[in-house]
Amino acid sequence: MQDPDSICLRRSSLSSAISALPPAISFTNLPDLASDHEADRLSARGFALGYIGGGLTLLIVFLMIQKYSWFGIADQGSATRLGFLLTGAWWLAFALPAFSWLKSVPITKHAHHALRTPRDYIKTFADLRQYKHLGRFLIAFLLYNDGIQTIIAVSAIFAREELGLGTGTILGCFLMIQFVAMPGALLFSRLAGHFNTKRAILVSLVLFTAITVYASIMKSAIEFWILGFAVAIVLGGSQALSRSLFSSMVPKSRSAEFFGFYAISSKFASIFGPLTFALLIELTGSNRIAILALAGFFVIGLVILLGVDAEQGRLQAESNGA
Repeated sequence: MQDPDSICLRRSSLSSAISALPPAISFTNLPDLASDHEADRLSARGFALGYIGGGLTLLIVFLMIQKYSWFGIADQGSATRLGFLLTGAWWLAFALPAFSWLKSVPITKHAHHALRTPRDYIKTFADLRQYKHLGRFLIAFLLYNDGIQTIIAVSAIFAREELGLGTGTILGCFLMIQFVAMPGALLFSRLAGHFNTKRAILVSLVLFTAITVYASIMKSAIEFWILGFAVAIVLGGSQALSRSLFSSMVPKSRSAEFFGFYAISSKFASIFGPLTFALLIELTGSNRIAILALAGFFVIGLVILLGVDAEQGRLQAESNGA
C-alpha cells in the first residue's frame, strides 16, 4: 500500500504542474494578437478582466460557504466542495470563447517545444545566452514576482498573528484587492503608454518595496486595508506589463517554448520567498523582520531590471528568432 504522504506529494506536484499550463498556453497567443505597441494595453485588459472574474468567483464561493442555507446546501463541507466545482466550471465556461474565436496559428518547427521535457528546459536555458536582455529580464522577473507571490501568501498569517485580525476581515481585504486590481492594471497600462513598459514596472517595484517596508511596522486593521488597496493598485499592472515586456523580447517563432519556460521557471523560483520568510521566522521569531526581508526581492529585481534594454532585446529576438 502506498504511503499517504507520498500520494499527497505526487498529487500536489501534478496539480502544480497542471496549474502552470493555462497561463503558459494563453500567454503564447499575445504576440499573435497584438503588436509590441498594443501588447501592454491588451495584457492589462486581460489581467483586469481576470481579477474581476476571480473576485466574482471568490464572492460567490464565500457566500456559499458562509450562508450555505441560502443556496439549499446541507452544510459548510458540502458548500466548500461545491465551491471547487463552481470554480472549475467558471474556468471552463470563460475558456470556451477563446476556443471559438482565437484563430489557429500554423505549427512551426518550434511548436513541439510547447510540450516540454527536462532536457528541453535545459536547452532553452542555454539558448538564453543568445538573448541577453531577455535572460536578464527573466532573472529580474523571477526575483520580484517571487516577492509579490510571497507577500500575498503570507499576508493572512501576518494579519492574524501580528494584528489579531479575524478570518472575515482578511477575506474581505482579499476580495477588495481582486476588484481594485482591475483599475490598477489599466492605470499602469496608461502609465506605460506615457513613459514605457520598463519604467512603469520600475515604478511598481519601488511601490512594492515601500509597501513591504511599511507592512513591517503597521499596527492596525485600517493600515492593513490601506496597504491591501496599495498592493491591488500595483499588483495587476506589474504582472500585466511584465508579460507584455517579456513578449516583446521573445522570438515569435519560439513563443510557446519561451512562455513555457517563463511559466515553469516562475513556479520553481517561487519556493525561495516562502523559504526566506520561514527561515527568518525560525531564526528571529519575528514576522515583522521576515516581512521586511522580502523587500530585498524587489530591490534586487529592480537593480537587475535597470540593466535591461528592451529595444536591444527586441532586436536580438528578430535576429536570432528565424
